Amino acid sequence: MNAWSNFQHTLAAQFNDNPLIRAVSVSSCSGSTGEPFVVSGAVSSQHNLAQAGWTPTLQENCLSQALNDYSGWHNTQITFAFNSLYGLSSSQNDFMDQLMTKCALSCTDGRPDCALGNNDLSTTITSDLYSAAIYQEIGQLVKTYPKTSVYFYIAGGLYKNLAEDCQTMSLATAVGATSVELWPTNGTSANNGFSVIPTSSLKFCNQTLANHAQINC
Repeated sequence: MNAWSNFQHTLAAQFNDNPLIRAVSVSSCSGSTGEPFVVSGAVSSQHNLAQAGWTPTLQENCLSQALNDYSGWHNTQITFAFNSLYGLSSSQNDFMDQLMTKCALSCTDGRPDCALGNNDLSTTITSDLYSAAIYQEIGQLVKTYPKTSVYFYIAGGLYKNLAEDCQTMSLATAVGATSVELWPTNGTSANNGFSVIPTSSLKFCNQTLANHAQINC
């Protein structure tokens, strides 16, 4: 953990003022992607992690230091993806709420602008109690701290165009998103993305997000 933190501060010292770097993803404690709260859903992987000594508490301890790891990026936005953490009870999820609040308040004390986010945006996410709670917390933090930055990443291959998936973009704007990332197409109909969306729809979404407006379907 110390080596990782030192590495991030070394990177920040060299690249913090580089205008080509628009944002840096918080990936402290990550297993395989830029989603630090995500632990493999495979039972065999969870068993192997437990055998190796992994526990939700140890993951919490690591995550609690994540914002300090990236504090050197004071001129560059950092993005923090939140999810429900495997092994946590509903009462323990208070930890996630506290960390989300620290992210929202980060820029008020001279630290980086920390964007709250989730990398699996879809209307089906609200059917999961933990995930729905994340979105509700983000929306509440935006109301309480209006300068809070929020981003989302559309769930892989789900978004086709504004007419067909307006509800997804509507969900993002309802909780104060300032940016939404779409998957590119990989040449198959199963994974459509921004390259098959009409330019007019993209411009409309960009303008809506920039104006902090809401899309109503």
